Amino acid sequence: MALKGLFRNKKTTSERTPPAKEDWPTHMKTLDQKGFDDFIEKYPVSLVDFYSPFCGPCKTMTSRLRNLSKDYKYRVAFAKIDVTENQELAKRFKIMSVPHMMVFSYGKKVGTMMGKKDVPTLTKVLDKVLAEVEKG
Repeated sequence: MALKGLFRNKKTTSERTPPAKEDWPTHMKTLDQKGFDDFIEKYPVSLVDFYSPFCGPCKTMTSRLRNLSKDYKYRVAFAKIDVTENQELAKRFKIMSVPHMMVFSYGKKVGTMMGKKDVPTLTKVLDKVLAEVEKG
């Protein structure tokens, strides 16, 4: 996964203040279209899993991401969004298959992963994004 122009925003990530610890989710949040933009814009790094409840690999990814959310507590905000109930978001991001994960930094998409991924791959991607954000 390539980091796509993470620091080309007018306001750099170093100029932003991350939310206080009590404002970070303590679990993997379930989003809908209404709260999606607020969620991805609030955190220095967020990972959103676009999934379908009828997808076997999606269930595996949900479990892996739920576990990773504990390891990356206060550093990465995790959420999932059901594409069958939120088709407008699926269209907006051109989601053609699930599982499909997107990584955001303060609302800007910085990476995409498609298909079932193992934990070391997910960890590598998140660590890379976090390193870039921390460099600011």
